[in-house]
Amino acid sequence: MVGRIAAGLAATGLALGLATAPAAADPVGPPTYRDLAGAGSDTTQDVNNALAAAIQIGGSPVLGSYDARGSATVSPKADAHCQDIYRPNGSSDGRNALIASIQGVGYKGDPDISGCWDFARSSSAPPASELSPDGDLTYIPLALDGVGYATLSTSYLPGNLTVAELQKIYKCETTHFFGQPITPLLPQSGSGTRSFWLETMGITEAQLAAGDYPCIDQRGDTIQEHDGTALTGNGQIVPFSVARYIAQGNSLPGVADRRGNAVLRNVNGVSATVTENGKVVANPAFPITRTVYTIVPTAAVTDPSHPKYQLINDVFVDDGTSGDTALVPHATGIIQDYGFALAPDAGDTSLRAYPNII
Repeated sequence: MVGRIAAGLAATGLALGLATAPAAADPVGPPTYRDLAGAGSDTTQDVNNALAAAIQIGGSPVLGSYDARGSATVSPKADAHCQDIYRPNGSSDGRNALIASIQGVGYKGDPDISGCWDFARSSSAPPASELSPDGDLTYIPLALDGVGYATLSTSYLPGNLTVAELQKIYKCETTHFFGQPITPLLPQSGSGTRSFWLETMGITEAQLAAGDYPCIDQRGDTIQEHDGTALTGNGQIVPFSVARYIAQGNSLPGVADRRGNAVLRNVNGVSATVTENGKVVANPAFPITRTVYTIVPTAAVTDPSHPKYQLINDVFVDDGTSGDTALVPHATGIIQDYGFALAPDAGDTSLRAYPNII
């Protein structure tokens, strides 16, 4: 299997950072059902779509990555019980769907999604309360992303804020600038960006639920992450992935430009992006960064020879051997084209969480 994966990677031009087929929002073309199916984070859906188009065995794609938004249902596997099932939207949703798939139980109204999902996309690390060396899920680093704040181009809000000033805004301690009101927005529940931003702001979901920060506008939990059209007023501010902002502006195949009139602003006096050789890329000096992950069953790491898990291991896991075919070392060009930076620990399997789900 390793040789087949390696041959497929070589054939796709990954060393050049270019996929041989355009990325698609959901898998299109043959085969209808891919060997590995995943869903979850909006943040990493486009780069995963590009990787899915590029990684092939014998000229056939093996990854099926389903967008966070689209039709209400998807059909990731040929099995009857995997037809027209709920589409996960966000990191937590993707993770929970993967857990249900592993457990062989229902999820979000579907009575049984056993084996329907093989991996999940996540833009946030697991919660500290679930970390365990015996965790049944492994979070494998894929890339690095910055998260900044966006406002309308016509906004009266400052084009530079410190992390401390952002925290005061989201904690409703600073409610006006230049005598004008500020409205902090927050993406939908289940979003990895939401989880990361709240942690960065020093706010918990429990505090939100208790109404501790009434100035935060969630619009009934309807604000999709990384969608600049959510900004409808000059006093509004919203977290935005640097990678998604770059990718949406790069006219990449399959990437919808949802920036609208949003502008990504500076934090601590540092720009979120820089221009290198005429190309806009993420600024490595940006002060707010996070790792984005692929979540896989830990069994795929610990029992890689098992037929059920061998392909997952071959594609996602860096085992440090000379013949290793981990996704990231072969896909650096794609990752950078989509606005991400390379993670120094890409492919590492030490971050585990959610013990006793199996």
